[in-house]
Amino acid sequence: MILADRKLPEAVEWAARAASLEPGTPRYAYTHAFFLNQIGDATEAVAVLSRLTESHPGYGDTYLLLGSIYESQGRIADAISVYEEALSARGITSEYKRAIQERLRAVKVR
Repeated sequence: MILADRKLPEAVEWAARAASLEPGTPRYAYTHAFFLNQIGDATEAVAVLSRLTESHPGYGDTYLLLGSIYESQGRIADAISVYEEALSARGITSEYKRAIQERLRAVKVR
């Protein structure tokens, strides 16, 4: 995180290492995907996030980032699908469900 402001590609590498060393800690994979998206590698960010929804279905940030990437790419149907999947995912907190429902409503209004 410290490197992100100055050396984003290096931050991506460190986040990838952290995620591989601690696969049970979803925030590391999320951070890796976040940085990948920041450097313009949305394809790999989507791949990381898709795997994360399978391994840690209760990690709400994953669905929000994945959905927002799809939205920014104009892939509205995919964003809707991700948000709907999140609402039925095991372990999603009520706070995340509210945020996800809000995004889902906003996307459907477009």
